[in-house]
Amino acid sequence: MQLDDDQMRAATHAGPRPAIVIAGPGSGKTRTLIGRHLHLHRIGVPRESILISTFTVKAAQEVRARLVEAHGDIAETELARMFVGTFHGLCVRLLRRFHARAGLPKDFQIVAGDAQIALLKDTGLTWHGEYADLADMISRWKDRLVSPAEAAAEAARRQTPDLVQAAEIYAAYERELAERGVCDFPRLIIATVRAASSDEAVRSFLQRRFRHVLVDEFQDTNRLQIALLEALVGQGGNLWVVGDDDQALYGWRGADVRYATDFGRRFRGGTRYVLARNYRCTPAVAAAANAVVTVNTVRVEKTILPMVEPEDGDGVHIAGFGDDREEASAVAKAIARRLRGGVRPRDVAVLFRSGSLAPVVQAALSREKIPVRLSGIGSFWSLPEVRLFVSVLRVASGSASGEDRDALEKHPRKRRIGAFLHTMKGAPLASAAEPASNLVANLVPEGLPPDRTGLWIEAAQQAAIEAAECGTYARFFEHVEASSGTSTAGDDEEAVVLSTIHAAKGLEWPTVFVVGAELAMLPHHKSTDVEEERRLLYVAVTRAMRQCLVSYADERFARAQFASPFLFEMADRCDPAYRIGWRNRPVRPTPLPAEGV
Repeated sequence: MQLDDDQMRAATHAGPRPAIVIAGPGSGKTRTLIGRHLHLHRIGVPRESILISTFTVKAAQEVRARLVEAHGDIAETELARMFVGTFHGLCVRLLRRFHARAGLPKDFQIVAGDAQIALLKDTGLTWHGEYADLADMISRWKDRLVSPAEAAAEAARRQTPDLVQAAEIYAAYERELAERGVCDFPRLIIATVRAASSDEAVRSFLQRRFRHVLVDEFQDTNRLQIALLEALVGQGGNLWVVGDDDQALYGWRGADVRYATDFGRRFRGGTRYVLARNYRCTPAVAAAANAVVTVNTVRVEKTILPMVEPEDGDGVHIAGFGDDREEASAVAKAIARRLRGGVRPRDVAVLFRSGSLAPVVQAALSREKIPVRLSGIGSFWSLPEVRLFVSVLRVASGSASGEDRDALEKHPRKRRIGAFLHTMKGAPLASAAEPASNLVANLVPEGLPPDRTGLWIEAAQQAAIEAAECGTYARFFEHVEASSGTSTAGDDEEAVVLSTIHAAKGLEWPTVFVVGAELAMLPHHKSTDVEEERRLLYVAVTRAMRQCLVSYADERFARAQFASPFLFEMADRCDPAYRIGWRNRPVRPTPLPAEGV
């Protein structure tokens, strides 16, 4: 396997010092990881003594397949003994072996999804919102190593009733987990860390079993995962990690980019390698990406160096539109022209900051008869806030089903909903849609991560717009039924990908459209980290191999919008040799708020 000079230096790092490899987009991150594994084996480290942790199960499957191909002589029995997987997968293996020392039954179960929601309900405490959102809140506490008592103290300080209620359920939920001898995903790691920290037998086994620990996507690690790494390697003499601080996108989920930028402080004496050569993007795309991300201050200083030859038509372009319908229509027509010119649908992607932007774009593509595949988002009409909005309007219109009435009757804030319905009874759709949207937006559970809170509100607003455009209740409910049944292409079918930027990380397409680049959306108005928002645009732009078309609207969700200040940074700081075209550029840039977003 061929590696360039920078990749080779990183792959052949000599211990005992820990090492971090800062791998820019398209720089051969996975190739270097595989190269590291090959190098360790060549110098005498048994393959089963090398642990590789990946961010997702899918990534683990890819790495495992590439290891088999690269080594060429891994027998099935040896492959079964090797560990390539997620932190959670590692913890399951360890806890199955040391279940008694961790206080768990031998056949302990893992609760997730519906089983986790059922357990939350079994605490006997009432939650006013979606239990899936409550489960997410509790996971975020655990990822930050916040105990139930600390969560309760935090909620009391903030004097937020919903958060106080969530903290009470968290404590009861933890008791239920312990009494039943089951684990949710964060508890798998917590139990492993405790066992490794307090039990010499567990600690000795780990030190003998895994002589080298390799970690992929290190920039997305959270406090709980760092605690696990510290339990595995101590000060990290045999730790080798790879990631990109400029692609750290999960601060709202507990990840901290400073684990990557300050690696040498936490794991003493850590060596840093930088992979700056980009084998994905043309020079114009790379120049635009460099322009926007170098504004950030919490980062490892570097500039991605494009290794791809330019072609006519390459580059980054920005365009403003009157509203989101006009924007979506223009994007759909531009894609249709490319497809007629011979471009394959799978070579085009449309990316957005929030899943609430997807319905308008999907409808525009549908009118052009362009197949789509959704990534990172579910069906708009299956979102709990949208289902609530539809149920409210069904009751207001007098056409509610028993299921609609039951849903509202069981809602913890049914009095507020009932008062609204009393005033709206018999009102035409034109009068009821916006008030119903405001009602649902105000029923968002407190304590949700900023991304989920923002999506809840935006989805409620988008649902009202969809309703108003239908004109009558009957047409709206027909629209809901038809849209809910809309199918999307499978993974193996030719289709344009509609994806959130988060879900697109690690992927690439020759042509990428980034829609909704507005002050309230990118950076998102619910985010408190401007630099992470800027990294999102960086990631979106670097998904494009040759063409990236960024757009925004002057009106979205029936409200005035403004071009993202990131666009001015990107356009004005870009290398003059790769000028960014901007259609309908505003006269003055929109500044970022002084205190952040």
